[in-house]
Amino acid sequence: MKRKWRIILGCVGLILASIFVGLLWFAPPLLRSSNYTVSYVVDGLEFDDAEVFKPLGISSRYYVRFPSAKNRFYRWIGIDFERGIAAIPLFPVKCPCGSPCIHRDQAFGIHLTSGKMESDWRVSVTRENVNLISSEMSVTIIRRAGQ
Repeated sequence: MKRKWRIILGCVGLILASIFVGLLWFAPPLLRSSNYTVSYVVDGLEFDDAEVFKPLGISSRYYVRFPSAKNRFYRWIGIDFERGIAAIPLFPVKCPCGSPCIHRDQAFGIHLTSGKMESDWRVSVTRENVNLISSEMSVTIIRRAGQ
């Protein structure tokens, strides 16, 4: 009788573990990152309250949240350092664990340099820093030394 319950509990544990791993793969949580410092200017006022997040398991992509951005559309900006892209991503959603998460099956977002944007952006993305400039806001992201 004990062996039967051990087998059943082991199978249930494997099923729950595979569901958990599948959820992490499909919707990886965004973890706070201290690799970059961010400052941004909105309407002539400088802010330093931006937060940098890195998705679990995706090495070259970062998401930056700008709480003081005037336009709700620019509250999140995604940066892919491998491809040199800055984009407005689909807004991250809250995971059951409480942190924001993204959906891996969805596109990265609308590139800031595409014609679909409300304002023109000048984008410069390197491994060490990012400069994003538009008529609404100006963003500077710098890699911290030793990171």
